[in-house]
Amino acid sequence: MKKSRKIAYVAGLIAIAVLVICYVVFHKKSSVPNENLPLTETLSTPGGNIFVRIARTPQEQEMGLSGFKTIYEDQGMLFPFSKSGIYPFWMKDMNIPLDMVWLKHLPKTNTIQIGDYYQVVMISQNALPSSYPQTFQTTIPVDAVLEINAFSAGKFGLTSGTGVQILPFVKSQGVVLNP
Repeated sequence: MKKSRKIAYVAGLIAIAVLVICYVVFHKKSSVPNENLPLTETLSTPGGNIFVRIARTPQEQEMGLSGFKTIYEDQGMLFPFSKSGIYPFWMKDMNIPLDMVWLKHLPKTNTIQIGDYYQVVMISQNALPSSYPQTFQTTIPVDAVLEINAFSAGKFGLTSGTGVQILPFVKSQGVVLNP
């Protein structure tokens, strides 16, 4: 009986070890804080659609696209604010250069809604990861900021005064939800 007890004990330890290893290997959490934010809206621009993640909470807004190794050409992150203001942005823990598109909400409300219009106020082009701790900001109050790949603002026809609209997210062929 003692020998069978030892075998059962060792088998139990091996089973626990296998479960722990499987958990560690297959239950890998993302090291990129906002990677799991879904693409929920579409920003319609003169040069095409940009599919965006919305950073709504202060924590999501502080992290932004930090840690992302890449973002697709037609994707970005939108940072809406509850009130107009001057909001400094930094490139802390960024791996990729960005264009920051500063937006004014037309008409002004405190929430993002489908059909809302924004006007481009300013573009900070090609903000480099190495620029941290420098901050980027406008001199006039804005209601939102869009972060996209560096030099993409021009590709999407975004210049100061350009209008853009929030549309529902519709998954189309070729759109990858989680880069």
